[in-house]
Amino acid sequence: MVQVSITGKKGAERLKEQEESAPHQAVCAPIERGKTSVIASIRSFQLEKQELRRQGLISHLQTLQTLLRQGIAVRGDTDLESNIYNLT
Repeated sequence: MVQVSITGKKGAERLKEQEESAPHQAVCAPIERGKTSVIASIRSFQLEKQELRRQGLISHLQTLQTLLRQGIAVRGDTDLESNIYNLT
């Protein structure tokens, strides 16, 4: 392993040399290949959550539609006790 001192007047030059060295490139290459941007990761997470919530909303609306077709009132003091939650 090559050690480079980055202090002193030529610190920036030595750091640049280190970044361009073969050992440094060999270590960084696999990391950078699988790397995605933070913004892309956040956007992907948001899209997954949005799709999950959309499916939940559609399920609740279908249950509500079923209750309305049958003329049944929506009952329950809390969400967990309601007949919408129980039919889903």
